[in-house]
Amino acid sequence: MNDAGMWESSERTDGDVMNLLRTCRDIYSECIDHVYMQNTFSFSDFFTFSVFHNVTLPNRFDRIQHLHIAQTYKWDFDHAFQLGRQCTTCPVEHMFEYSWAPRDEYTWQTTWDIIARMPSLKTLDVLLHWEDSHLHHSMQGTLSEQDELNLLEQRFFAPMANVRTAGLLFEVRVNWPGEFYSAPSPFKVVRNTTGFDIPDEGSRFVRAS
Repeated sequence: MNDAGMWESSERTDGDVMNLLRTCRDIYSECIDHVYMQNTFSFSDFFTFSVFHNVTLPNRFDRIQHLHIAQTYKWDFDHAFQLGRQCTTCPVEHMFEYSWAPRDEYTWQTTWDIIARMPSLKTLDVLLHWEDSHLHHSMQGTLSEQDELNLLEQRFFAPMANVRTAGLLFEVRVNWPGEFYSAPSPFKVVRNTTGFDIPDEGSRFVRAS
């Protein structure tokens, strides 16, 4: 009995779990940085990446070094080309069929604003896939049409050009052919690729200046 007249065991009744919890906390504190620094974070669309950024502590998010993002669009790039032909000065939202995430202009721009601010990023692999892409038909058109495709890709890739993290290995893989984008950029464009694999070797990337 204790001073309050209630029964009180003379032995610990918590199973000595507090020491275990303290140990787990110490392990977490020592290992959490490695979780963000050593792993490749892979996302199936840009919206999911934006959500992850919003729910992750900034000091943890800023430790991410390896990032892979893949995005599939439900219409082919040739459709975007036709939109570009109708209005070569149209804003980039005409590249997107939908007005909601993850294929809207806001998500696209926001994603690249976030990535441009990631201080520890070392490798960045982006896969853009248009289903049933028929861009090769447009490539057989006139020089004027190819110039329009160049402008279209420039508008599409423009937000990505703001990612200038020193030493970053940055590759963009797309499933349409052509050599339309020629502006100086921190990334390498690889065309006619398929699959959503995560690259194993950093040598596959181009190092940003």
